[in-house]
Amino acid sequence: MAASVESASLAGQSQQADKGESKPLTYLRQVLALMLDPGLLARSGAGCYPADVVAMAKRLLAEFPGASLGSYTHTGGQFAVRQLCADFLARRDGGASQVDDVMVTCGSAEAVRLLLEGFGRRQSKPAAALIPAPGRSMYAAFAHQVGVLPVPYRLTAPPTAGWQLAETELEAAYRSAVEAGGEPRILVLLNPGRPTGQLLTAASLQLAADFARRRRLFVISDETLQFAQFYNEQQFVGFRQLVLEQQAARPDLPPLEVASVTSLSEGLCGGGDPGLRAGFCELLNLHPTAKAALLAVLSCTSCPPVLGQAALAMSVSTPPGPDSPSHAGFAVELAAAAGSLRRKAALTGRALLESGAAILAPMPSAGGRICPMMAGPPAGWLRSVSAAEPADAAYCRAALQVVADKDCHNWLLPGSHFGLKPRLADGGFFVSISIKCSEQVLLERLNRLIAFHRSLLERYAE
Repeated sequence: MAASVESASLAGQSQQADKGESKPLTYLRQVLALMLDPGLLARSGAGCYPADVVAMAKRLLAEFPGASLGSYTHTGGQFAVRQLCADFLARRDGGASQVDDVMVTCGSAEAVRLLLEGFGRRQSKPAAALIPAPGRSMYAAFAHQVGVLPVPYRLTAPPTAGWQLAETELEAAYRSAVEAGGEPRILVLLNPGRPTGQLLTAASLQLAADFARRRRLFVISDETLQFAQFYNEQQFVGFRQLVLEQQAARPDLPPLEVASVTSLSEGLCGGGDPGLRAGFCELLNLHPTAKAALLAVLSCTSCPPVLGQAALAMSVSTPPGPDSPSHAGFAVELAAAAGSLRRKAALTGRALLESGAAILAPMPSAGGRICPMMAGPPAGWLRSVSAAEPADAAYCRAALQVVADKDCHNWLLPGSHFGLKPRLADGGFFVSISIKCSEQVLLERLNRLIAFHRSLLERYAE
């Protein structure tokens, strides 16, 4: 695959944003500025910073060794940060979370790698992980790195149900893993989905729990986009909440082992400071042997970036309240970020559908990408494509040569990059388009993409 097409960052979607479009939140930056500069914090009483910013900086700084962001912490994160993460989960799901079950990591990607490695290293034969398609390409990459067999399971595609789980697909993936010589051990859930941005329904979550319990699978619930929801018609429900409710209603059920993964990249920083690098996972009902294996892997790493830990602490803390000086500005900035993504998702879908370039453009609920199904290219063009390259990859490579500007290398990605095979029999194939650029830049790129699509149809018309 051409470099321009395959260069999607493993670190996540917000890192793909065009320079200057995703703005860091003022509240976050002000607190971090005071924590980084003790002299500035000492002079902060002069009224240069809001009182709640000063109070938060002092409170957080006191929790780090030597009251400094330049000190090492525990490899699993500073205790106070882990406690705040546990408190966040308790508020979100309504069930207590233990600080010893929380690991802070260098982003969600590092958490995923640790989980896969911890479960993969103790198997007599290769452990297998069932991974959704479409999904994050990093799961397969990390699985290969640590000796885990990645096996995709297909989500139901729109317009039928809209990227949800199907029992037949889960069972088919399980059988494929066994036939390939693997021992299925892990079920990966993406909620909201990546790159689709769709929330899993209650029915899908229930199906996942029943399947994982029946097949004795450890569940990694990747919830890194939960803070990035910009359509609120459907409420986000964490998989952990469902499991806790099941345990309360049915104490006779065997415990289900779950890791809930969260990232700073799409949290309080609003996607504007993903390079701060922090995330965390909570381990629920984990068997002591499995937990010991994970801690052994964790002990071989250094501590997560301390600046990222401080930002994560704010991300999972209660935001500035109505009586706080920073509340109004904080609320306005968050609403503006969500409103911008909502407008750009609608703009993208409308432009592609009205032009005829796309057959289907399901609206995401969260994240920074939209995944339309492009109208199938002419048979003549398909015959000109190398058999070694998927049709959607060839399409994106050719389109980017027309759409290209200096920041758009990840703007258009083929569905096959995320595990979606071209569906030419249905009349098209899926692509993934970033909506993280400005509305003006987005519209210019869409117009060039539509022009490219039309020229392709005209050139190879039969």
